[in-house]
Amino acid sequence: MSEEERKKLTSQQYSKKQLRQILESKEFLKKGLKLTEKNEHYQKGMELVDNLQYENALAQFTKAIESSPENEIYHFVFGEILVKCGKLESSVESYTKSIKLNPQIAEFYYSRALIYSLLGNAESAVLDLSKVIELKPENVEAWSLRGNIHLRQLKDLQSASKDLLMAIDLDPKHPQAWSDLGAVYQKQQMIEESLDCFEKAITYGSNEVANYLNKAKSLNHIGEFEKALQSLEKGLNLDPLYSELWFEKGNCLLFMERIDGAIECFDKAIEIEPKNSIYYASRASTYSSLKDFQQSIKDYTKAIELKPKDISIRFERGVVHLSAKNPEKAIEDFNALLKLDPTDSNALNMRGCAYDTLNLFEKSLEDFQSATKFEPENSLYYYNTGEVYLKTEKWELAKEQFNLAKVFLTEEDHDFNFAKVVNAAYNLTIKKNERAIKLFGSIIKEEEDEDELVETYFFRGRAYEILKNIEKAKTDFEKVLQLNPNFILAKERLLKLSNEKDEKNEKK
Repeated sequence: MSEEERKKLTSQQYSKKQLRQILESKEFLKKGLKLTEKNEHYQKGMELVDNLQYENALAQFTKAIESSPENEIYHFVFGEILVKCGKLESSVESYTKSIKLNPQIAEFYYSRALIYSLLGNAESAVLDLSKVIELKPENVEAWSLRGNIHLRQLKDLQSASKDLLMAIDLDPKHPQAWSDLGAVYQKQQMIEESLDCFEKAITYGSNEVANYLNKAKSLNHIGEFEKALQSLEKGLNLDPLYSELWFEKGNCLLFMERIDGAIECFDKAIEIEPKNSIYYASRASTYSSLKDFQQSIKDYTKAIELKPKDISIRFERGVVHLSAKNPEKAIEDFNALLKLDPTDSNALNMRGCAYDTLNLFEKSLEDFQSATKFEPENSLYYYNTGEVYLKTEKWELAKEQFNLAKVFLTEEDHDFNFAKVVNAAYNLTIKKNERAIKLFGSIIKEEEDEDELVETYFFRGRAYEILKNIEKAKTDFEKVLQLNPNFILAKERLLKLSNEKDEKNEKK
């Protein structure tokens, strides 16, 4: 439960009005509350509560309890005041005493359940709420709160849904139940249903910012970006310092390819909540998409500082280091990940790519093969292994790896053009060079990011070289060096072609 949810629950449950309502309910009147009001310390304590003087009220109720230690109402009110003073653990003790003195009053269990929830003891909270429901099956708030705890703390969506639907059945206009049910449906990918719930929560009086935020998330999910922005703006009008609204607005603008606006929103989210690692990581990813690798690495580094155990952030920084042509730094990040988990196939694969960039082919081959061992149906790992063999002129081994890569191609691989890359490389190894050149050309034409085409140009150059089309081969190798001046194999091929040309000229 977030700090905001804790504050919200506390403020909702422990208002002066509600305390009076509880004390004036028929259960308490049956137990002789009017008699307790004759107690001088009780009366003074309640007056102090009404005037928000909680510490002084505690002193009066301490005396009231001393004068009548078997009075469950005194213990209960004492617990309520302790909550107001922020002494949650102590309040549980007071509620427990009330329950022992009179186990038939539902409000005692409800108040203790709420505090258990705030303290993170979800299981005990659910047990107490179940007791409330047993004593008072019509208690809407108990059904709603139990559903909330199943959703937020226990992650039990099925139980949450049952409880929240029961709350709505008892009170069809209960805004919090509709809001939480919307969150359940959202997690179950029932997006249209979640939108209907958030709308009802807003309609029935829950003008909470979270409803506009969650509504926007669902709208983003189905591509209704303009409507999502409208929902977020309504939320920001209510609370312009709600950081997650700015963050979600940034995500929405990213979907709409309005990158500058997205960065401004992430900036605002970070300004409001500067210790949120996710905000820095998202801005880092956005800067990376703009090829502003320096700023991206700076943000990822800050995110790691805030959340050093988040392996995904360190992995992403390693990838950006590699994109920024800092393979040594990338290797440091992947080494750190592999120290934590030597079987991390993604980290092994990316470290292999870093070694490959440094022309450390034996090390890269070892990493790619290890990655394949831990994830034997990943076509990318076989492809990368094949690339190393191809670069080191081990054509038969390369063909074997590319063939395995073809076996494990997925639908997604076909959608993202990777299948064409694999087929092009495979055709090169089986000496279908014209076909390989055609496929490589198609890949080059379709890929917008030239930095992703270094190997493609190199292998097409090799195909041209094999076909004795020396000028086109040289053009491709020169393109490789333009994109990556440290690509030694391209330098070697150019030097070889140049020497062969000189030898021919000498013979002439």
